Amino acid sequence: SKGSDISDINAKFQAQHTVTGALGLVFAALFARSVSSVKSVVLWSMYSLLTVTHIFANLRCLRLIAFDYLNTNRMDILVENFFSTVDKLETKEKYEKNRKQIVVFDPMSI
Repeated sequence: SKGSDISDINAKFQAQHTVTGALGLVFAALFARSVSSVKSVVLWSMYSLLTVTHIFANLRCLRLIAFDYLNTNRMDILVENFFSTVDKLETKEKYEKNRKQIVVFDPMSI
């Protein structure tokens, strides 16, 4: 989906979620019935295959969504600015902490 119509994207996602949820429920029931009769190696192989397939499908779905306002270049700028701000804050906090420790004589304490 391209564009900024988030309601359209949400409606499509909900429709896909309903269909995949129903299919998942059917396959889960079949899978649960066969668990006790399948060897452990086959069971773990099926689990691994389904997990990899699930991750692959999710990545493919995420690539279908194209945001006009946050592309790769803009995301790089945001992340870079975020981390540089965090570094500056940490440096300022360390400076304030050390500045308080360095004070040996405080004229106001007399």
